[in-house]
Amino acid sequence: MKRKITTFAMVGAMAVAALAPATAFAAPVTSDSQVYYMKGADTPDEQGRYVISFPANIVFADDGASSSTHEIELKAVPGVTLPTNLSVKMEVSSKNGMKLKDATAADSTEIGYSIIYTGGDGVTLNNTNGTAGTKVALGSFTQAEAWSGTPEMETTNVPNVSKNTEFTDVLTYTATHETP
Repeated sequence: MKRKITTFAMVGAMAVAALAPATAFAAPVTSDSQVYYMKGADTPDEQGRYVISFPANIVFADDGASSSTHEIELKAVPGVTLPTNLSVKMEVSSKNGMKLKDATAADSTEIGYSIIYTGGDGVTLNNTNGTAGTKVALGSFTQAEAWSGTPEMETTNVPNVSKNTEFTDVLTYTATHETP
């Protein structure tokens, strides 16, 4: 009799062990991931001697600092020598006039921001010169190089909105090949 009880206890323990994982994972777990595409194959040069890469996004923290590297770069195609008279004019325009807007707010809630460029003509792009849809000249590339920009968000007038409210703007970069 002792042997039968042990056998039933082992079979019962195996049945419980077999069911336990099924009940522990009964509810699905979901998580969202942001997916970004970095535009880097633009070449205004008809001969395909260079490409220009633009920033995919700029992300600000609550303190107004940006966690994103903001760089515009002209790169020679491997194995190709760039012409000595190269000139590629760079311009940028802001959809919202350098203001981040809450698309869901009825009152057009917005936050200003700027980008201070250290390359090109050293332009500071802000809501004074970056009016909505107006192109601002950043300078001209004359060689393979990268221009850095430091994005900063205004923190003095941040509206009191609910957590996870998204403020957005769209920057449109234009590269124009000016020399043969």
